Amino acid sequence: TWVGVILAGFMMLLFGVWGLEDFIRGGFNQASTVISVGNEKITAREFQTAYQNTITRLQQQTKRTIDYATAKRAGIVRQIALEFIQTSIYRQETARLGLRVSDDVIKKELYAIRTFQGPTGNFDRSRFLLYLQQAQMTQNQVFADLAQQTARRFLLTSVGNFDTAPK
Repeated sequence: TWVGVILAGFMMLLFGVWGLEDFIRGGFNQASTVISVGNEKITAREFQTAYQNTITRLQQQTKRTIDYATAKRAGIVRQIALEFIQTSIYRQETARLGLRVSDDVIKKELYAIRTFQGPTGNFDRSRFLLYLQQAQMTQNQVFADLAQQTARRFLLTSVGNFDTAPK
């Protein structure tokens, strides 16, 4: 069930974060699994990429160097692990329920993002392309992320729309 998967994910997070420290410092095989949620496995390479991207983004925002000890104290390692677990749980649940997001909905979501809007408030393709370049992402990756986020929002909205528990 939903609750069981979430509880299992948090338990794995608690025990898994201890082992992540060694891997971030280069102690694990990059293909080894560092987090497992249901039938999904997150490899050391995937986690390390997310960790590096997060640290790079934070360093650019703060204009300060962030070493591993600082990242750990700030809860960044734990947060990245939690994001992987949550994303995996939601992805599996939306797949189980058969939730799909149409291309038209993804397009509307993309056009509504202020970062991609020009001075007139309309979608500006050049801003979108600049974002892709800066984020080192492809258009398909952004569309997949939007589809996943939208499906997750639909799932959470539907779960949260009950005033009382069913009898």
